[in-house]
Amino acid sequence: DGFAQIHLPSTERPSGAQITVILSAYSPNGLIYFRGNQENGDFVCLELREGHVVFRINLGDDSYALVKSKKSSYADGRSHTVRVIRNYDKIHLQVDDESDRNSATIPGENAKLNINGDDHFVGGIPPGFNTTAFRNFDIHWNEFFGCIQSVRPSQ
Repeated sequence: DGFAQIHLPSTERPSGAQITVILSAYSPNGLIYFRGNQENGDFVCLELREGHVVFRINLGDDSYALVKSKKSSYADGRSHTVRVIRNYDKIHLQVDDESDRNSATIPGENAKLNINGDDHFVGGIPPGFNTTAFRNFDIHWNEFFGCIQSVRPSQ
């Protein structure tokens, strides 16, 4: 129960980035990782939704995409490795192994994720965090219930 807020500046490579998370979940819903800009609305978000792992990315305007795991059984208390890779306009989500891998294409003209100065949030967000810029994206802000063993972003 709780969250971590980390100020770790990073610069996005033009070709994209990746994030790897190792977690054990006990609830089918919860925010795993979020990083977003409250002014322009750009963000990346990793969450559990009804047992599925869901990744969302918004690059502004109509450049938004969502990809979710095939399986919905990740709130089982076991350790799972989640890997998200962005390569230009393609995003790939893999949980554990190749048997649960999905991909999506980010539509639109925007190619840059403008969140370089924004904090990383793991397991939830602080009270009072302004989510107005992200309200149209159906993000569940409830805290993650379980153990997040490792988060390795390279955005």
